[in-house]
Amino acid sequence: MEDFNEAARNAYEGYLTGGCSVDQALKKMIPGSKYHDYLKIIDALKSQKGTNGKLDSGLKDKIKNFSKKWIHSKEARRLDYQSLFIEFDNLADDKEQQRKLLQKLSGPRYLKLGLKHKKQIHEGTSEGEKSDVDEDRKKHVLVYSHEDHYKEFLKKIENETVPLTAIHPSVINRINYKGFSDTFFKSFIQKYPHICQITQESFLIKAVELIDAQIKKNKSDTVSMAVENLGGGQSSSFYQRFTLEQLIKIAELYPETKTDDDWHGNVFLKKFHHQLDPENDADFSYNERMDQLIDMYKQSEEMPSSFRAVLLQEILIYGKRLDICYKEYFFEYLKNPTFPLKTSESKEMDTDFDVWAPYCGIMTLRTQETYFDANAFEELISFYLETFYRAGDDLTKYQKFFDKKDYSRKLTNIKLMNGEEVNHDNIDTSEFDQQGNMVSISILESNARKYTVTDKVRILCELKNTPTVYIKMYEFNAENYYRSNK
Repeated sequence: MEDFNEAARNAYEGYLTGGCSVDQALKKMIPGSKYHDYLKIIDALKSQKGTNGKLDSGLKDKIKNFSKKWIHSKEARRLDYQSLFIEFDNLADDKEQQRKLLQKLSGPRYLKLGLKHKKQIHEGTSEGEKSDVDEDRKKHVLVYSHEDHYKEFLKKIENETVPLTAIHPSVINRINYKGFSDTFFKSFIQKYPHICQITQESFLIKAVELIDAQIKKNKSDTVSMAVENLGGGQSSSFYQRFTLEQLIKIAELYPETKTDDDWHGNVFLKKFHHQLDPENDADFSYNERMDQLIDMYKQSEEMPSSFRAVLLQEILIYGKRLDICYKEYFFEYLKNPTFPLKTSESKEMDTDFDVWAPYCGIMTLRTQETYFDANAFEELISFYLETFYRAGDDLTKYQKFFDKKDYSRKLTNIKLMNGEEVNHDNIDTSEFDQQGNMVSISILESNARKYTVTDKVRILCELKNTPTVYIKMYEFNAENYYRSNK
């Protein structure tokens, strides 16, 4: 599927990782497009397994129409393969029908499996004798050709004599991966594009055996280093190629995997794929997003504290937008913030934030704020301290998280912004003058993101040294704008 667009890729990733249902995945694509129709048929084929009979006639028609519409495409061939293999498995009690299917799979259209029965039927036969081939012998060779050559093809794979590009996805779950040499398996896991479709347990067993062997060989290696050696790149990109179910199974087979932050990060991203996808942001209100974030935070207890800190930061950002300030989450955030406070009370980060680059990137897209920015951090902290102060909360319980001078400066600024008298000894004269003369109009983030035609528009602002505000209203003609910019 080399011609995937971004929408189709996201739809298939969500569907394959369990992040969204087939209906949700289909809504992300254009109806009638190749991958839209392909996903509908692939999902429908699942229900045909184990039905003890032939495929549903309606589904067969859909596959036939797909093949006509997208003739010569790889997707059309894949549907043919999968439908025939499912039908073959369903007809386990009907050997005659199975034989006919085997004959069909031995035809020219399916030669990618390495089946060359025509050549073998006439092998050792002169040109003049070809027409006299015995019919019984022909049937025998056809059946023998497919069954034995299919087994021989699997043996060739297991004996490492088949190029990786010739291994079709329809056979990857019939291979015994334990027989692969370490070198061939590494090459397979690094280059084969369909490892997310492998459900064969021997594949994951072989993978964790190599990880364990690498750690035992080089005792200084971590799980992350061993994974990088196996995957031929960063451990994060290695885990991205697996499904959530595969990652959980790897941890069951090799519990030490849970010491790798990249494993945790990828499990979390796949588990909450639908909620975290920036393309779905418009589907959720701020309140729904806040509920999701709190739920994710509660389910992240096994995650490293650095990752939980990023989640807390996003909770605080959305709390600011909703004008809902959770004291308990703010207190937890100060214990382990995304930006160093440099006090004895704040814990040292357990890992580099680069580990969480994928999630932090997603957070930056959703919130439009940088997760590791000093100014944004200061504004967020000041907002919560000022909100708690206005509510009559005692701020001394937060003092231990700040440098003494820094805390005094923050408290003085808060009092200044609330029109209170302050001790000038606690503030620099130039800063005092700057604060006193500052003119500002701030549109609060707690305002609604959008309004419908029938909504009454209400916008809250925070003013400083602004006695008069002029408001101009404009009527926006959406039709004219569309016509001039389409």
